Amino acid sequence: MKKVLVYLLLLVIPFSVSAKEFTQLDVTVDINSKDWYVFTRDNVKDNKQLKELNISEEYMNSTFTESDMYIDAVLFRSTSDYLEFFAFAKDVDLDKNLHEVSDKDMESLKDALVKQENATVGTIETINGYKFVYTEYTDSGLNVIDYYTVINGKGYTLKFQATQAVTENDKKEIDNIIKTVKFNNVEVATENTSSEETTKETETTKNEEDSTINYAIIGAIIGAAICAGIAIVATMNKKKSNN
Repeated sequence: MKKVLVYLLLLVIPFSVSAKEFTQLDVTVDINSKDWYVFTRDNVKDNKQLKELNISEEYMNSTFTESDMYIDAVLFRSTSDYLEFFAFAKDVDLDKNLHEVSDKDMESLKDALVKQENATVGTIETINGYKFVYTEYTDSGLNVIDYYTVINGKGYTLKFQATQAVTENDKKEIDNIIKTVKFNNVEVATENTSSEETTKETETTKNEEDSTINYAIIGAIIGAAICAGIAIVATMNKKKSNN
């Protein structure tokens, strides 16, 4: 199955879906471009798929810039039913990566995000060694799943939204993307676990550490984490071809 490697870069570095070697990357994500429409900051110009969906380059460029957004990918299940993936990145005043903070601080951040989003599900997930706050909630009639982390002073929200209930197939699509997320030049353990699978020993050790995130910083992190889904698909009216 054909895949495209989508590079998520820092604010001053553009995306590339075609470059096979890049030295100043922040994040890499694999997305199956055979089934997904994939738009990034540097593949907008003369993009045939944008024209196919009746979306202007100007609109897409302004949406990327104004929303701190770097990827917008859409998987159509029908002309009105879709799963959409966004990647947002914003500056955060935190001198640690989330996988380096204590369990106590992670729980505080998770609880604050759950409250802010009125989420029905909130957990701490470890994926490829990086800690994410995972939430599920509804927003403007859409079913939303967020993965949020902080790496090197940037808050990253990886957002999935669906027009209908999230199906098992949707979850497989989401997992296929999330499990490929990697931050360059960041040393982490490589186990994938959930907060429920964290060992007692690790939990005890980390909870004995001094708290490093105060309430003001949690508020700032939440501000960076709350990224509203963009209604780009409102103008889309064609299902992607299987050819």
